[in-house]
Amino acid sequence: MANPQDIPEIIYGTAFKFDKTAHLVEAALRAGFRGIDTAGSSHAYREALVGDGITVAMTSGDFSREDLYIQTKFSPFKEGKNPLNYPYDTTASIADQVEESIAASLRNLRTDYIDCLILHSLYPKIEDTIEAWHAMEKLVPSRVHTLGLSNVDLGSLQKVYNSATIKPRVVQNRFTEDTADNPTPNFPKDLPYPLVPFDRDVRDYCRRHDIVYTPWGLLWGNPSLLDNPDLFMTIGQVLGVSKQVACYALFLQLARIPALAKLLFPKPDDSTGVGRLMGIVHEVVEKRSKEGYKTDDVVSSLLNQGMSKDQIDSELIIALVAGSDTTSTAVQSTLLFIITNPQVYNTLRAEIHRAVARGELSNPIQDSEAKQLGDTLGGFYLRGGTFVGLNVWGVQRNKTIYGNNADLYYPERWLVDDIEKLHIMHQTHSLIFGHGSTRCLGGSMAMMEISKDIFELVRNFDITIANPHKPWVSRCYGIFFQKDFYVRLRAVDDSQPPAYEDFVRSEGA
Repeated sequence: MANPQDIPEIIYGTAFKFDKTAHLVEAALRAGFRGIDTAGSSHAYREALVGDGITVAMTSGDFSREDLYIQTKFSPFKEGKNPLNYPYDTTASIADQVEESIAASLRNLRTDYIDCLILHSLYPKIEDTIEAWHAMEKLVPSRVHTLGLSNVDLGSLQKVYNSATIKPRVVQNRFTEDTADNPTPNFPKDLPYPLVPFDRDVRDYCRRHDIVYTPWGLLWGNPSLLDNPDLFMTIGQVLGVSKQVACYALFLQLARIPALAKLLFPKPDDSTGVGRLMGIVHEVVEKRSKEGYKTDDVVSSLLNQGMSKDQIDSELIIALVAGSDTTSTAVQSTLLFIITNPQVYNTLRAEIHRAVARGELSNPIQDSEAKQLGDTLGGFYLRGGTFVGLNVWGVQRNKTIYGNNADLYYPERWLVDDIEKLHIMHQTHSLIFGHGSTRCLGGSMAMMEISKDIFELVRNFDITIANPHKPWVSRCYGIFFQKDFYVRLRAVDDSQPPAYEDFVRSEGA
């Protein structure tokens, strides 16, 4: 038997082709497809006609069975379904049903092995699902190369994975923004849906466990995306391809399409955009490497720790791009609230200038030094796999946590001696970056950037709003974006810092 075949980037699905199945499979293979997906159940598939189409296409001599990736499915029988749609005795044991199903598939597809056998859906009881999986394991490697699951939620996937001797290689799920709680309008009610948009929880689990995630229903299952005039329709028009091709190319990252690769994937030799940033990062890393790590910065630190130059390139690009908008928003928002509150502004300036006068700070300030300024801050059962969301706006303005003035900008709320209250406030505030496995990896870097930026701006400039009546334009698209934030800057000399008492007297005058 041939060695396990690599999974092609695109697999030709044969559901609902019915009497046209053989012709369409033949056409797909002649067009260059080398992956075929089918199932033993005749509810939506015609497995024997798939075999006919493969046989006819192979007569061309352009490819052999070893060049193909063929996956089929064992479809569990469910009460209320027509037993005649299943290629086995539905009254037999699960193990016998699996055996009869694979035997029928091998006959229909005219092959002596299947590249991947997929459990088409879950049984109502997880114990039956695991029993079917163990029966499928006995087919490996004599008649089946690899195994997979379809239409599976995260919790069930974890249970099958943990109980399996032969781990799943493939998960084939419906890929859609709509969920079980928010189904697509006017679609059949019995369609499977992910629990979270685009199956993010299952995809993340697959990534961490080296399981290939293969989406189905990518085109017809996402009409709001496919018909979006600002997305695939526009990309298709620019490239001269259909919106369907543009959709597949984007999701599968088909870099072999030069025009799309140029549009979607930046390169270090680009003259503008992210590609140019990649080039700058690469140049800096190369320079630091040749200098022998003498410079005291992040790049040299990573090199000293043995990280490869390629890894450092990736780390820095992510750090510079992934959180730039949100960190910039935080800096602008913090600065606006500071400079529009004279007492806060003057108190902060006095503290900064006192620290500078004492010679306690570097130039520019280091993160560890910035943290030393001011004060140092400090029973529901949920089953495994539960995803917890929050309303960030409501949480961060919770009067139970932050006090009755939670809607006001009041930095002094953090300057209290109640350690327990500070701890709760600090924990609540940290939810801005998420929690657990979905916590933002750049949270620490973002806080460092914010602290240093605010310090250096207030240290070196006297800052006033250019237009107090309309300080900026702010829009929220899940996260906030600002523009037209104009301020007047006047350089200040911190070698002769004013005293804190001067600011207090000016406030009281």
